[in-house]
Amino acid sequence: MNHYTKKKFLEDKNRRNQKPEIVPQGDDTFRIDYPAFYRDDIRSVKSADLAGAYAAKLSEIIDKTPYNFEAVLLLTDFFTDNGMIEKACEMRFDACQRIIELLPEDEEVELSWNVPENHTLIFLLNYSAIDHFLAGEFGISSALLETCLDVDPEDHMECSKILSYCYVALKDEDSFRAEIINIDPKDMERALLELWASFRFTGRIDDKQLLDFVRSYPFLFEELTAESHHADEQFIAETDSGKMSRQAKARQIWLKTEPLWERFGDFIDILKTGVGKFKL
Repeated sequence: MNHYTKKKFLEDKNRRNQKPEIVPQGDDTFRIDYPAFYRDDIRSVKSADLAGAYAAKLSEIIDKTPYNFEAVLLLTDFFTDNGMIEKACEMRFDACQRIIELLPEDEEVELSWNVPENHTLIFLLNYSAIDHFLAGEFGISSALLETCLDVDPEDHMECSKILSYCYVALKDEDSFRAEIINIDPKDMERALLELWASFRFTGRIDDKQLLDFVRSYPFLFEELTAESHHADEQFIAETDSGKMSRQAKARQIWLKTEPLWERFGDFIDILKTGVGKFKL
């Protein structure tokens, strides 16, 4: 090993051993504090014309500094956009374990939303929770969502809804009752959650409760009991525009919650008994 190679090896080892820290800000919130060269590495990627070498450069940064969460977010976004979903999910979950490792164990940590670097940690926790939710791993998903809400109690990522679904799936009624109060009573997902929770926790839905749901949210009821749920061109166009009809919002809820109904199809079967019983 020549002198240059040995020096470079020692430099890389030193960089790898330097971790960011979660530090207090003086206003009861915290921020992630990266070593300066972490930001330099990211700037070098964003400013360079890397073309096909973009992913390789980010992989090199993460290999040398695995706590560079912005590099992880950029690379997992690249993997997702290019169809490498499993690879993206694994990398996000690995990053989440490192994030949790950095959080102090003996105090509550709220990451200030006013610090842009904090967003990356919150995004990764939320995205990995969704990865596990879509895979039907509701226990892991709920643990990540709980951590996300611990560090972001204002819930900028709207974790409460998916966490409430997880609690119903896990039959954790106490946690569900404590969490659902954070969802707007007028939100139709809250109505869906309460209906499903009633069935999941008691094994039945009475006719009055189902009738109230059908009359209050006919488009959602129609979507839940439909035979197909395609993300057609009209749905995609409405989603992209941000101006969604009630039908499109109902389909969005179905697509979001589909892993639940694949596992707990008995609830959808119960809803379908109401198709002939109640007229919309």
